[in-house]
Parts: sequence; structure tokens; C-alpha cells
Amino acid sequence: MKRFLALLLLSSFCIHHSSFAAESPPNIILMMGDDHGWEETGYNGHPHVKTPVLDDMAKTCFRFENFYAAHPSCSPTRASFMTGRHPNRMGTFNPGFSLRPEEISIAQILGKAGYHCGH
Repeated sequence: MKRFLALLLLSSFCIHHSSFAAESPPNIILMMGDDHGWEETGYNGHPHVKTPVLDDMAKTCFRFENFYAAHPSCSPTRASFMTGRHPNRMGTFNPGFSLRPEEISIAQILGKAGYHCGH
């Protein structure tokens, strides 16, 4: 009887554990607009710019409202966004500088976790 109860308990744990493993990971969308100002969306109150998809995402998804750009230029800011490092630490100082091959990006980390990344 004890052996039966132990097997029943073990099998219920395995079934319960496998149900967690079968869940798919959440979708992640990281979006960055080039020369996109804070108020240039409908959800932030712009009177003329129409952004219905962004407005819907702002209502139904997680939204970051406190942030800063790592650099006044696009390439260093994008590189910092992708790596989590300051532009001076990775050699991306001005527009046109590429990300060095040895830098690890969030896309690489998410790819190893089973995500499909694109841009």
C-alpha cells in the first residue's frame, strides 16, 4: 500500500510538472522608433498623429513609461538597447558604427531560450 501511494504521488508530480513544461513562453515585443518623440502617439495625447495599433497595445500590454536614451544618436542607442551596455563600453560611438561580433544581444539570449527573433 505504501509503495502504491508513493507511486501515485510521484506520478501526480510528474503529470503536474509536465503541464507546466507544456505551456508556451509569453510573446515579447521590443519596439523602438527612430526619432520618435514621447508625445508622438495617440495614447500619449498627440492631437493629429493616429497610432491605433500602438494605442491598443498600450491599453492591453505592459508599457514602459520611465526610460532614457543611452545616446542622442540612433546607432549607439539601438546597440545599448540590444545589449544592455553603455555605448562607450562596446565601441558604438556614432551613427554607422556596427555592433561588434563579440557583443551578446538580447536576441541571442532569447534565441537560446527558444524564441524566434527578427527585425
